[in-house]
Amino acid sequence: MLAVSKAAFLTLCLCMGLVTTTTKAEVNLPEMGVPSHTTISPSDEKRLGRAFMRAVSMQTHLFNDQPSLFYLQKLGNQLSQHTSPKHDFFFFMVQDPSINAFAGPGGYVGINTGLVTTAEQEAELAAVLAHEITHVTQRHIARGIEHANESTWPSVGAIVAALLLGGKLDTAVTSGAILTAAASKMQHTINYTRRFECEADRIGMRVLFESGFDPTAMPRFFSRMQHRTLDFNDPSMALLRTHPVTEERIADSQNRARFYPSKPAQINDEFSLIKARVTVITAATRHDVLRQFRQQWLHGNQNPAVRYGYGMALIHNHQQVKAIAIFQNLCKEFPSQPLFKLSLAEAQQAAHINSELKTLEAAQKQFPDYNPLQLAYAESLLEHDKPEQSRQVLLNFEEGNKFNAQYHLLLSEAQGRTNRLIEAYQSRAQGFIILNDLERAVMQLEQAYNLAAHKPRLRHKIGEKIKQLRREIAIISEL
Repeated sequence: MLAVSKAAFLTLCLCMGLVTTTTKAEVNLPEMGVPSHTTISPSDEKRLGRAFMRAVSMQTHLFNDQPSLFYLQKLGNQLSQHTSPKHDFFFFMVQDPSINAFAGPGGYVGINTGLVTTAEQEAELAAVLAHEITHVTQRHIARGIEHANESTWPSVGAIVAALLLGGKLDTAVTSGAILTAAASKMQHTINYTRRFECEADRIGMRVLFESGFDPTAMPRFFSRMQHRTLDFNDPSMALLRTHPVTEERIADSQNRARFYPSKPAQINDEFSLIKARVTVITAATRHDVLRQFRQQWLHGNQNPAVRYGYGMALIHNHQQVKAIAIFQNLCKEFPSQPLFKLSLAEAQQAAHINSELKTLEAAQKQFPDYNPLQLAYAESLLEHDKPEQSRQVLLNFEEGNKFNAQYHLLLSEAQGRTNRLIEAYQSRAQGFIILNDLERAVMQLEQAYNLAAHKPRLRHKIGEKIKQLRREIAIISEL
């Protein structure tokens, strides 16, 4: 049984950036942790990961744009191929304009959309991901929990007192007291993790270099971000200024990068396109983002990413006809870019032009490995009342979507509409499992179990899965 005190886990999260309060101006640079192979078993770490992701999904707005997630997973996989020991990773995005990235237990690595829109080059985004991947492969969280469990918590009394006095004190005073009381404990843990910063930075930079990226992107991005960090003038924050990303750490990173052979800066068109796409989708106001891309367009900037962003902004401002013309031109000029075909279909669909199904059918044949196109085509078939075709399309690329919740939920709809109800409930359950909503997964499997009364083998298999999930729910509830 996993023995992790809530105080220990909370302390660790506070010190490693897993518990944050985000504002538009907030910048949380990724921090390094501690390698371990002895504290928490892989199964326990996976359970912690489920609890972690459940908290993330409940407290944040997950960004579920398929092209963006497909790109992130591909970039993450490129980096993780150069790590040791090998580990399964699940990369996700949180829709938040602040600059943040974090690694949770069990291989969950998340970034805020603000990181994508702020990075100037793909290598900068890759540098941050390399840090977070190192968190996982070196099992920083596991070792941190061990340390937090072994340490005492002398400031709990002070925190409780501050909370009890909260009704009588000014809120600012109370908050300051809580922060000051917690600071000594956090400082102890931060000092502990600092001893491993050098190793974590070194491993992350090596992963970055071996993956084909310029290692100087790491100190360059950190240095630029340092100028945007919060100015902690509040006296109660004074003890928390020992943030791991310091001038010394940046200098060490710069010195370390000099030992690697120089690599020319690589311009990845896909990164630029995804950055433009995320910028439009997450814009605070659709009119402002349209103005932003239109001005670049009018000033003669014919960069494909600018044109693509302009087209996306036109869709979001209900000017689909103009967007269609832009995407058609981009498709002609860059026939090997699947995202242009997908966005052309998105514009056609938004304009209620039935040709989007034809566009997607041709595109998914041309780009059979581009999952976002396959999903869009299957969804369009459902919208055109062709569920059996949709089901066949989805089954043909099941292998690459084992961990894609939207895929399983879409397959469930196709199966349900073709009267394959047991399969539909099972697929829907799998989607909820990926989303770490185990209670809803059990409910779906119970429906499948009831329908499988005349299929004893299948019924037994479903029943065993239900028991397994209930055990997982019970264990997670104790964390």
